[in-house]
Order: sequence, then structure tokens, then C-alpha cells
Amino acid sequence: MPDVPENALAPTTQTLFAHWKEAHSFKPVPTLPPESVEWFEIEGRLVNTKYLLMIAALPEAEIAAGFGTKSDPLPFRFANGVGQGLVMPKKRDAA
Repeated sequence: MPDVPENALAPTTQTLFAHWKEAHSFKPVPTLPPESVEWFEIEGRLVNTKYLLMIAALPEAEIAAGFGTKSDPLPFRFANGVGQGLVMPKKRDAA
């Protein structure tokens, strides 16, 4: 988008999708709370419920199981693995 400035700190898509090489096990997206709950913990990550509900609405949606760290994007796939994407976790406040 020409009106949106580039973010020099943003990772490249190649970097983000490199996580796919490490994702070996997938499971169905769990039953999610209603959109009135803003954040939902899945695989140790806080993810916006709105996005998880969109993913869950995809055909044959599955999310990576036992994958990466709590700050890594979480791979998902759908349509029998034909479609794939990443859901970004919320940055947790430093304790």
C-alpha cells in the first residue's frame, strides 16, 4: 500500500514462513469463546479471538500443536493443507 510507510523492524515473509518447516503436528482449532472475549490462549500464546474465529470458519482448519515458543507466530492450515497462514500472538507484558 503506497500510503503506508515501510517498517524497517518488520520481519520478512520468508522469515515468518520459515516457521512452517518446523510445524509437524496439527490439531483442529479448539472450541472458541464468543467474540466478546478479546484474547484466547492457544498453544501457550494469547491470540485475538476475532482472528481465531475467522480461522475456525475456514474448511478443515487446523492449528500447529507443540510448536515453537510463546512469542513465535502460530502456523495454521486449512482446506486439507492447501491453504496456510500464521496467526501472530499478543506480545506479553514483561514481568
